[in-house]
Amino acid sequence: MSFRVVSLILCHDRPKHRARQIEKFIDIAQRLRGLNNYSALRAFVAGINNSTFPTDATTELFKTKAPDMFKTFQSWDILFQAIRSHRAYRMALKSSKGACIPALCVSGSSLLLHEY
Repeated sequence: MSFRVVSLILCHDRPKHRARQIEKFIDIAQRLRGLNNYSALRAFVAGINNSTFPTDATTELFKTKAPDMFKTFQSWDILFQAIRSHRAYRMALKSSKGACIPALCVSGSSLLLHEY
């Protein structure tokens, strides 16, 4: 899924159109987060990260036009980082209410033994 996100962002010629596409993907990702679908959320975060870089014109436009969405995206990026053995991700899983779809490539075997 992340490859599809990358291709749908990079198919646009202008940074303005790429930034608009990222905004649409952030909107979808917010819904995925609300459904506790961490697997698809991780794919969207990876796809957006792989289609931009910090000093890119697209990233700058996105930051300027939608600062709240950019902050939300940054929090999801931190969620899936391997810092402290995926501490942020493990805390998010523990606090999730109801059913969830874990990101199995992040979840270690010790995480899968717990009931969520």
